[in-house]
Amino acid sequence: IVAEMVAALCAAARAPGGAELLRSYVPLLLKVNPAAVLPVFTSGTPGRPSGPLASSEVLELLKDHGELVRGFLEHLVASKEGAEPRHFVQLALGYLTQVADEQKVSGEAVSTASSSRRKLLNFLEESSSLDITTLLPRVEDMGLLQEKVVLCSRSGQHREALRVLVEDLNDLPRAEIYCRLVEEKLKRASRPQDRRERPQAEPSIFCDEPPQWARGV
Repeated sequence: IVAEMVAALCAAARAPGGAELLRSYVPLLLKVNPAAVLPVFTSGTPGRPSGPLASSEVLELLKDHGELVRGFLEHLVASKEGAEPRHFVQLALGYLTQVADEQKVSGEAVSTASSSRRKLLNFLEESSSLDITTLLPRVEDMGLLQEKVVLCSRSGQHREALRVLVEDLNDLPRAEIYCRLVEEKLKRASRPQDRRERPQAEPSIFCDEPPQWARGV
């Protein structure tokens, strides 16, 4: 029955008049099998990443299910259609909440090697839109030093980023890599021909294998 309901709702999500069906039956499906709901809103047609419902209405429907909210926001941000700056911030806060929940369960800091921290770090480095003033205090309160370095770097607070790397993380090699990455970024920004070219993905500050030119002597 659940599979049939999901199939019907997926079809409704692609139909012009499917909004009322979604409003009526998605809450029922959430009670029976929450994990089955996400495909209803992520398998829509191009140009309509949230189907016939506005993204705000979808998020309201899913608000009591953090994992579904994160999944829908990931879909929305990846689609690059209909994603607004607030969605990027909401997704970042969702990742932070996930890390905080894991810390509560374990009673200790979550390793940067964990999938949740990796996902958070990657998103903070690669996201095209971030509200640093909202995210930085939360990151500081949680003691997430690597994430603080990333946010400071993105907001041009290079001195503070280096201070965290050297004093808090005691990672001099990474501080040198950071300096080389920033230097290269500033060089590219100063060259008109580079500004006209398609921007290349920048190496991660905390990548395991930095490019040769970014490594220390």
